[in-house]
Amino acid sequence: MSKVKNVAIKSTIYKYIRSLILTGQLKQGDRIPEAAIAAALNVSKTPVREAIRQLSWEGLIVTETNKSPSVRILDEATISDLATVRWQHEKLNIPLVTYNGSNKDFDSLEELARQCLYYNSQNDLNLRNKYDAKFHLKLYEIGKNTILYNLQQRLELLVQLWQASRITDSQTLLSGLQQHLTLVDILRKRDSENALRLLYDHFTCSYGVTIHISNDNFLPKDSEHSRPSNLF
Repeated sequence: MSKVKNVAIKSTIYKYIRSLILTGQLKQGDRIPEAAIAAALNVSKTPVREAIRQLSWEGLIVTETNKSPSVRILDEATISDLATVRWQHEKLNIPLVTYNGSNKDFDSLEELARQCLYYNSQNDLNLRNKYDAKFHLKLYEIGKNTILYNLQQRLELLVQLWQASRITDSQTLLSGLQQHLTLVDILRKRDSENALRLLYDHFTCSYGVTIHISNDNFLPKDSEHSRPSNLF
């Protein structure tokens, strides 16, 4: 087998297993059916196990000695930690977005926000979650800090894992999705302070947790986060 073909097969297997997890076909705590995956893709178990190792490194799969690998379970403490880390990243990134972002960038961001709303209206949870991830990653692309972008890219896998297990009703997400458009309007004005205020509310509502802040340059004054939207 050529090296190029081998890489293509590995990529296909990786994407296949990741899709099973992020679309909720494999739920948190479920064992990874190595033999069934190998049979479905007509490959041996070896490349399947290589894909599992990569997904384990990315945090989606847990591997333990003498146990079958399984989909990671996100407990309340992990969700709270995830919300806090994402918030700290936003505090670093949003000033970069307002400084580096062009009108064209914000047009692209708005289009992603509208795609989220569209797929929500169609009750297509998988595509809605996909475009939600694209929206938040686009913020980091606009910020132009590659380290922050790469960190966010990895965190988004955990975000989608959480969404796949928690989101069932499209109407509960509408408020959070509409906040995306409000955020774009604020960013067009290069108003990083109010953008952060909105994102603070967005995250606390989405995760259903209080984000504890070691305050420096931002206070979430008049924040409202009483109704969870279950959307990041």
